[in-house]
Amino acid sequence: MKPLFRAIRYSAVGSFFAGIFLVIQGCTLEREGTLGVLLLILLQFCSGPVDTSGDGGNPAAFFAYVVNEFGDDVSVLDLTSNTNPGTDIPVGNAPLAIAITPDGAFAYVANFSDDDVSVIDVATNTNLGTDIAVGDVPRTMAITPDGAFAYVANFIDDDVSVLDLTSNTNLGADIAVGDGPRAIAITIFAK
Repeated sequence: MKPLFRAIRYSAVGSFFAGIFLVIQGCTLEREGTLGVLLLILLQFCSGPVDTSGDGGNPAAFFAYVVNEFGDDVSVLDLTSNTNPGTDIPVGNAPLAIAITPDGAFAYVANFSDDDVSVIDVATNTNLGTDIAVGDVPRTMAITPDGAFAYVANFIDDDVSVLDLTSNTNLGADIAVGDGPRAIAITIFAK
């Protein structure tokens, strides 16, 4: 089965956590707000059969990663049992967004108050401790389909930082954008 690569982002006012990123067999969904309609949204946008017999080689295949803005951590939910096993991964201050590489190996977390991005090894669910400095108030991010780069929207600086994910470094060539960038998406055809 060919993996699906579709990403949808929703926002909600008054949420208790900043975002959720879900990976099931390459089908990705990011959502801000409560978990209430998460599976309904998944069924609406991720067409095609989902193979539950294995993980397709993707270590994040049946887990959801929830960014907890006020806890300064990321919760890992086991979707095979629909439970929270209590695996909370410490990250920077006020994490607001998360993106997982297409191969499911790493999760990148934008830390709003620290102006950096934390790197999580998904296989071990640990923070690698190699935070990447970005612009002022990173609000959201997206990873290219080939997993080579991440683009981070910096809300106060009105620009986008470009991260090289092979070296986990900021290329230092921020791209100016409009006032207060809040969301970013990359086409599946990006090179």
